[in-house]
Amino acid sequence: MDSRDIMAALEETLRQEGEITLPAAGLSMQYSLGRAEALVIRPAATTPIRRGSIIVFKRHGRWIAHRVVWKTINNAGLAEYLTKGDSTWAFDRPVVSSEEVVGVVTAMRTNGRIVPFRGGTVMAMVGLAIAVAAGFFQKRDC
Repeated sequence: MDSRDIMAALEETLRQEGEITLPAAGLSMQYSLGRAEALVIRPAATTPIRRGSIIVFKRHGRWIAHRVVWKTINNAGLAEYLTKGDSTWAFDRPVVSSEEVVGVVTAMRTNGRIVPFRGGTVMAMVGLAIAVAAGFFQKRDC
C-alpha cells in the first residue's frame, strides 16, 4: 500500500465517519498547534470554512494543515483559499482549490484532552494575525 492508497483510505474514512483524529506533525503551525498531539478533522463538505479556519488539503502527495488567510470564488464558481502556516513566511502557492480541501481542523488533542477550535475565537484571530503579519513582508507575486 503506497501513500496515495493510504490517503484515499483516510479520505473515505473521513467521509463515512464524519470525523477522524490524526497525529500532528511538522513545524509550520507551531504557533497555534505546537502543543497538539493530534488533530481532529471534519469533512470540508459539512464544516464551514472562513478566514482564520485551519484547513487540511492535498498537495505533493501529503496532507497539509494551514490557516485560511483569504477566501475567494473563481470564475467557475468554486472556492479558492490563500493559506499559510502560522510559523512560515510564505503563502502556499498556488492557491488551494476547493477540490484539494479534505477537511477542517475543528479541535486538537493535547495532554490527553480534546480542545475544540471555535470559529471567531481569540486564538483563531491571533493565529490569523500571525499568519498575515508573517506574510506581509514577503515578496508579493499575486
